[in-house]
Amino acid sequence: MLSDENKITYFISLLWLLFVFTFLLLIFVIYNLETLFSEESFFEILKIFSVFIVLFFFIFKAHENSAIYLEKKGKINKALFHYRVCYFFFPFSLRYKYNIGFFYLKNKKLEKAEKILKKLEKLVPDDIDILNNLGFLYLYKNEFEKSYDYFLKSNYLKRGKPFDFGRIQREVNFINITKIKHDMQQLAFLVKNKILNDSFLNICEEYKEILEQNSNEQIINIPKEKYSFIKTYYGRNMYVYDKELPLKLLNNIEIKNFDKYLIIDNFLTNEALNYIYNYCLFSTIWNGDLKTGKYLCSYIDDGLNHTKFIFNLVRELQNFKVFRELKLIYAWAYKYDFNSEGIPIHSDKAKININFWITPQNSNNNQNNSGLIIYDILPTEDWTFYDYNSNTEKIKQFIKENKPKEIIIPYKENRAVIFNSKLFHKTDKIDFKNSYENRRINITLLFE
Repeated sequence: MLSDENKITYFISLLWLLFVFTFLLLIFVIYNLETLFSEESFFEILKIFSVFIVLFFFIFKAHENSAIYLEKKGKINKALFHYRVCYFFFPFSLRYKYNIGFFYLKNKKLEKAEKILKKLEKLVPDDIDILNNLGFLYLYKNEFEKSYDYFLKSNYLKRGKPFDFGRIQREVNFINITKIKHDMQQLAFLVKNKILNDSFLNICEEYKEILEQNSNEQIINIPKEKYSFIKTYYGRNMYVYDKELPLKLLNNIEIKNFDKYLIIDNFLTNEALNYIYNYCLFSTIWNGDLKTGKYLCSYIDDGLNHTKFIFNLVRELQNFKVFRELKLIYAWAYKYDFNSEGIPIHSDKAKININFWITPQNSNNNQNNSGLIIYDILPTEDWTFYDYNSNTEKIKQFIKENKPKEIIIPYKENRAVIFNSKLFHKTDKIDFKNSYENRRINITLLFE
């Protein structure tokens, strides 16, 4: 039986043969016509030319889809060949130039990626995707100042500067009910603390009206009569916590080599813990619009990018031998409803995961859970990223069949769990007090 790669090769080869044959047929017909200007000749050429164009489109799409498929399968060099063919077809297309640059970035060919992305930046200086990818490029290179600058510029273009409600590069098509509920609480909190004036409570009233009309939905289309309002306020940087970052973030802890997981209590200094908790409490950075669970997220390229906390924390972590040769590849924070199932079981594409918790201890109603559950088992090598990261039903069946050891780590303020990212894990059931300040917040760093 032919492998998928051979099927791709034969299919594309067949398309190319048909394409060349059609081209030669077109030349032959034109050469043998007595005149090009008769109606009969025109339609004869038009029919063949139409077939020629259709084949050209199919060849191009076949190469593009093959590149995406082979990259997912880890066939990097073969995928790159198909990406280059696409770029050869359309050398002036920024999209396909960007695809090659992004491909190099994803596969850690940083010098080549930088060369292409910097050229693209000159051509399109305010493109959010290009700026974000430059941010990740310099993150992988440990050039944190550059990474910070690119992420911040990208985020301002996407979500605006605090208190600036002018034009932004963002289409709003859906709204998230979990986010609306959260934002109503946060806006009331910011007004109460004199950060925003009372007029911002009008936003809460608008959100309340949307909730009353869509109480059973999670992701909803924007009501037409609310579109202008939603466009102005939803998912915007209304306020960002801007207090000075502490000089020292990590407590006097010791991080040793570990086999599967390591628990460290009193992870951050009191000053650092207070800073990052307030940053997450006050900053209107909680988006993740299409997430369907009872939680919201903020990423290093969209929300957590307004502070250098993560970058400075990584610098301190890299003083330990465990992290000395590793690079930060992503970071995020999650904020949950008071009674949530949390993040479902999954595995991450990284070597080491640091997950630490910053909400005060007395917010937790049940001191024996609300933390993290780790399963002492890894996905098999034939699993794709989607399989082990997002295919919850397949993972549950795998766990049921293999019955791995279940490691339950209870929630504790300022506790960090450092573990092999490939181990399956999930958030333990959350039971926190029902008020804005008591929402459970965790921060995750991925290292490769």
